[in-house]
Amino acid sequence: MGGKAPTWVEVVKSKKRDRGRKEPPAPGKPAPTKAPKRRSRGEAIVIKTEEPKYAEVLKGMRANAQLQDLGDDVKSIRRTRTGEMLLILKKSAKTSSSAHMAAARQVLGEGVTMRALAPEVTIQCKELDEFTTEDELVAAIKKECNVMVAKILMRKGPQGTKVATFKLPMTEASKVLQAGKVKVNWSVCPLSVVNRPEACFKCLQFGHKSWACKGPDRSKLCRRCGTEGHKAAGCKEKPKCLICPGSSNGHVTGGFACPLYKRELVNKGQWK
Repeated sequence: MGGKAPTWVEVVKSKKRDRGRKEPPAPGKPAPTKAPKRRSRGEAIVIKTEEPKYAEVLKGMRANAQLQDLGDDVKSIRRTRTGEMLLILKKSAKTSSSAHMAAARQVLGEGVTMRALAPEVTIQCKELDEFTTEDELVAAIKKECNVMVAKILMRKGPQGTKVATFKLPMTEASKVLQAGKVKVNWSVCPLSVVNRPEACFKCLQFGHKSWACKGPDRSKLCRRCGTEGHKAAGCKEKPKCLICPGSSNGHVTGGFACPLYKRELVNKGQWK
């Protein structure tokens, strides 16, 4: 009635098109923003020298037979934001960035500075007694897990205990986490991963990513004193938090003493 009926092929094609069709956003409502996929970072080597020498350094490394293994493990080469040369290693690299760096230093000699970058895991050790020292915990982890910890931060925990936090490369962290606990003096203390609250790289606030940030751009400011022109690593000025209001900002931005940082830990169930 009223015309020719559609064929079976036409009906099937129409359904396939409809199935993949996305409904437009309702009038007056913005389209949903899609978050970018997060990429896991591998190990890398940073090389710094005088600008005219970068080409010479790279050619020398490529031509040296002792660095053939490094060449096999390199995925890509690019520049950092500060102009340094960055050698990004494959995830399947057979040798660590620190070992490759040691070999490259012997070849390149003086005039070139290098540092290895490797993903780190933040680990937390709870239920330490209130008199436990950092040295005692370091010795216990060395004895039971065969892992050496360079730096430990301790704070007060609930009911007269202490909580320790430290960072390890992924390979070393896996040994500690596999043990799951460590006996320090008379206490058996659990070990777990700390998922640090992620801050926006633009405004430094917690709770959102830089791609969705609507706040001020603080990316070029020192996270210790809040001024521009230098980094927090070498800053000796009085600390001033950029995200805490009023007189409660006498600490490093987003650091462990930051109330907003602690609030994020509480929300994640990692602070009591």
